[in-house]
Amino acid sequence: MYASGTWTPNEVKPITGEDFEWGFFNYPEVENGVNGLETMVIGSQSFAITSIAENPEAAFDLIEKLTRGEWDEKIAKETLGIPTDINNTEWPEELTDVRSYFENATGIFSKSAGIEDNPEIVPALKENLLNLYGGRLTAQEFVDNMEKAAK
Repeated sequence: MYASGTWTPNEVKPITGEDFEWGFFNYPEVENGVNGLETMVIGSQSFAITSIAENPEAAFDLIEKLTRGEWDEKIAKETLGIPTDINNTEWPEELTDVRSYFENATGIFSKSAGIEDNPEIVPALKENLLNLYGGRLTAQEFVDNMEKAAK
């Protein structure tokens, strides 16, 4: 199992093979937590036009062309990505399980719940995540280690 985002299918599709079973689940709800399954980390890549662009109108027109209609549909299909244009209703098969969560999201967390904004905790987070994913830590040991690192 990979703990990752919706971009993973595109990155690993050359090595997964046709029989790889794709799926998705949101982070579990926490007892007495503030948010439930309706809150997700949702992000995307961005286009920008710099203040020194020689032809900002043409750049904007290109961005519109790439993020709407035929081209958006083509990009989503070829990159196994979520369509940008809400009128493009066909999602890649690999992201089928993502769709209901995405469409029912009412709240957005910042990336990594903002933990990466704290440079003092990032090394402990990286080390403990690698050990958790590698089976060298239990979930409780991960939590205990991160609680120590946060103090």
